[in-house]
Amino acid sequence: MESSTGGGANGFWSRSLGSKNPGQSTPENGKPYYDPSEIAVPTLVILAEWDQDTPLYMAQEVFQKLTRPKVKRMVVIGEGTHAVALEKNRMQLFRETALFLEEEH
Repeated sequence: MESSTGGGANGFWSRSLGSKNPGQSTPENGKPYYDPSEIAVPTLVILAEWDQDTPLYMAQEVFQKLTRPKVKRMVVIGEGTHAVALEKNRMQLFRETALFLEEEH
């Protein structure tokens, strides 16, 4: 699954989903780690098919809340877990990340 829109913003910001429940409160302060709707820079949401730490529904929830970026993309890498960077399809992870970073936004 991949979605993107054209346009541009300066800079990149990345952040893992960070919580078992995106947008939910943290135990430390009772406030969410971040609000995806406040992110305005080009954003890549990338995960693996068998990721149990960040399942597809969580990534989709965050992706839908990314309302401000002019460019956003979601990529699901097949046959991988949360440790996809160490697994057989790691090159797809690296390629997708490099392509996104090399694009003019």
